[in-house]
Amino acid sequence: MKRQEELLNFIGVVLSDTPLAGDSDGIRRESRTLWSATHGIIDLNYQRIGHDRSRVACLGFVETFVVYFVRGLLASETK
Repeated sequence: MKRQEELLNFIGVVLSDTPLAGDSDGIRRESRTLWSATHGIIDLNYQRIGHDRSRVACLGFVETFVVYFVRGLLASETK
């Protein structure tokens, strides 16, 4: 549990440079969203498959999610 909190805090630090800055509840919620989604992708795909092609595809899933998540944060900043 301590390791998970450290990871969530690390993500929170990164998110403090986004439109969520100043909203500790928002940073906490979005940190958990990012961590949960990427953890789920890796747990359900990466760790349970045996060949490299599928692992590369899994890492692409993570990248796609994170890229669109961050784009959404940045788009909300311009509104």
